[in-house]
Amino acid sequence: MKLLIIALLLIGLELRSQRPTSFLDLKFETPNLKYTPLIDWENYQFTARDVPIDSNHFLRVGVPIERSQVVYVHYMDTTNRTYIHRFFLPKGDTLKGQEVHGKFEFEGKNKAAIINRFLYQQGVFGGDSLMKRPLMQKVSTDIYTKLMQDLAEESWERYKATQDTSDTGQNAFVRAALEAQYYERTKFFVATKNWTEAMFEEYRKGNEPSFFSSEVYHPPLRILPFDDAVLSLDYQGCLLEHIQKDITPLPDLYEVMTEFYNVLDRQLSHLPVTRETLLTSLLLWKRDYPRKYEIITRFERDFPNSKRLKELKYEFWKNQKPVSGISMPSLPLLTVDSNQVFLPTLAKTTHSLLLIWNTWEDGCELALTTWATLAEKYTSPSLSFATVGVRNHFDSWKEALKKNGVTSKTGTHWYARHAEIELLEAMFGAKRPLVVVMDAQANYVEHFSPFEKERLDKWLKRQF
Repeated sequence: MKLLIIALLLIGLELRSQRPTSFLDLKFETPNLKYTPLIDWENYQFTARDVPIDSNHFLRVGVPIERSQVVYVHYMDTTNRTYIHRFFLPKGDTLKGQEVHGKFEFEGKNKAAIINRFLYQQGVFGGDSLMKRPLMQKVSTDIYTKLMQDLAEESWERYKATQDTSDTGQNAFVRAALEAQYYERTKFFVATKNWTEAMFEEYRKGNEPSFFSSEVYHPPLRILPFDDAVLSLDYQGCLLEHIQKDITPLPDLYEVMTEFYNVLDRQLSHLPVTRETLLTSLLLWKRDYPRKYEIITRFERDFPNSKRLKELKYEFWKNQKPVSGISMPSLPLLTVDSNQVFLPTLAKTTHSLLLIWNTWEDGCELALTTWATLAEKYTSPSLSFATVGVRNHFDSWKEALKKNGVTSKTGTHWYARHAEIELLEAMFGAKRPLVVVMDAQANYVEHFSPFEKERLDKWLKRQF
């Protein structure tokens, strides 16, 4: 009996340690069955594409969410047109729905069905009629702004009266989504004040009219006092716009970002997750600019435990051109015994020659054997040799080292995992084998093929 109780306790602990899974059970009208839907959650931080739509047009997929949130389903119909459907999926619940004329109807009386019906009815999901045509045109901006605010408040009161409000994350999302809806509705009203009936008809058909109002209007926006508001991407966008409107436009993007960072610190000092989220979205912006890494360093000081920190650094390094003098990225690499080290630690001598190789590209194993011989021959303290294996399984990498007799010779050998491989290829290209030279401060010097004898000889002669 004691053993049975212990076993049951262990099973219970294991189940509780697993990430809770919620489910989508959706039937589509005219799906392209050759297209496997892409599922995104945590505002596009996580993605899966492994469950196809079946022959009866059903998509039944589990989503391993840790909190209630929006899930995005990328779907293609038989005309090869792609759509993104949004659903709010409560943690541990199942959402059943069927597409009817491009919109979804939801089955059941569970929490998932009830909240998604509400979001569809309010126009948060499935299209907003007031973003196709304003409620009225011939009124002042102030009057329309107040009217949209009142509608948002009415929707919020309706939510509280008709929904299960025990989930604070869901409450925050709905509040934020309604605030963003009011904001966008008001902007649309101002932008279309002078539109004709024909222009609205063209817009309804999906064509953008050539005439837009020159009036720039930023409606008042409430900064909601809870971090879960960023569950709404619409609210995130409105909040970014609201804060940026007072930022001085300057040609120096570093100065602009510094000012924006300072404004966030002042206005959102009580909302650390919101600050982190908005900063991340701007720092992941692909455009590079001088001193950008100083902003990332400040971000690391403020948010040392951020789940996005590694991604920020990697995206920055991927956009760096290999110019002599730049710092080598601090990439984690594995040793033969699976210990983790960082790339800059290779810089123990005046110059380090790093051979990047794999087991299947022509010339790589020859270069590896040559590298081992050079490392054994040239032992000056001013030069060191190292290798990084890429695009191989860890075991096959170790076997290749043994096969070529290099593990017993002078030199250090490292293994790069997938994320690090992508970064190395972004910086130095994908051609292998390749030699990268760095100095004692772990700064990049140059890179070249190991078969460029003159360039390699230049470094070997520096020992004497």
